[in-house]
Amino acid sequence: MSEVECHLEFTYSSEETAKKILQAVDLENYPYVKAKLEGNTLISVATAESLDSLIHTLEDYLSCISVAEKMLGER
Repeated sequence: MSEVECHLEFTYSSEETAKKILQAVDLENYPYVKAKLEGNTLISVATAESLDSLIHTLEDYLSCISVAEKMLGER
């Protein structure tokens, strides 16, 4: 069975904010979502064995991102 994946990019007001968002969500979501920083952009790649599983992973990840953004006043 082949994996499915989704690439996401989140651009923030500063590199420091992007770093804080990454730190807030990385432990909870690794290895399902692997993320890295490029300047003030958080680049994330989510992988799963099925589309249904990928959707579930993305829902969790985006929820974590949303909470971190709200805590830092980004959204």
